[in-house]
Amino acid sequence: MSLAMMVTGLLRSRDGRLTKIAQKVLYDYKTPSLISRFERFIKSRWLQVKPVYEPLARQMLQRIAPNQPLVIMLDSTKLGGRCLCLLVSVYYKKRAIPLAWRCLKGKKGHTPQQEQLELLQYVATLLPAASQVVFVADAEFDGTQVLTWLTEQTNWQFVCRTSQSHLAYFAGKWLSLTEIVQELALASAQTALLFQSPFIHKQPVIGLNIFIA
Repeated sequence: MSLAMMVTGLLRSRDGRLTKIAQKVLYDYKTPSLISRFERFIKSRWLQVKPVYEPLARQMLQRIAPNQPLVIMLDSTKLGGRCLCLLVSVYYKKRAIPLAWRCLKGKKGHTPQQEQLELLQYVATLLPAASQVVFVADAEFDGTQVLTWLTEQTNWQFVCRTSQSHLAYFAGKWLSLTEIVQELALASAQTALLFQSPFIHKQPVIGLNIFIA
């Protein structure tokens, strides 16, 4: 019952704070009492998140998938002093709905590729069969393990930002993305460029479409 009330309040309030969630739930007692109930539920040592949340995640994806492509997003956010959350979510009506997450020790910045990959592989098992997927991520997630998995193990469309220092094979030679921009003088005449090229972020070499704007 506590979980059902939390989900109901979360959807109605469109807010992750327990105070806001509790205000949108029909409850026989005062709001502070409901907030305390939610806090006890979250802190319970008997609560196992995956068995509880996975059916909800699958149901959400099934409801979204028939109507539109699934936009899957990977991001990280700081939690407290030396903790961050690696989060995979699905975009729906201007909201990022969490599908899976992992809390790690460390400051905001680049997270281990293996952690990113394991989280994405798990989310892939939640997706409805034959669903269309568009994956988007920031430059933090452009590592070769993730890009290789996306190109070789999925049929997802994907867009990742990347560092301007990474190399692409262009006009018969290896150039950094900055050097390509300089050669084409994009700042003055041409405003954007899309090309297919082998791409190096350390190793190995990966064939990608590269868009520069």
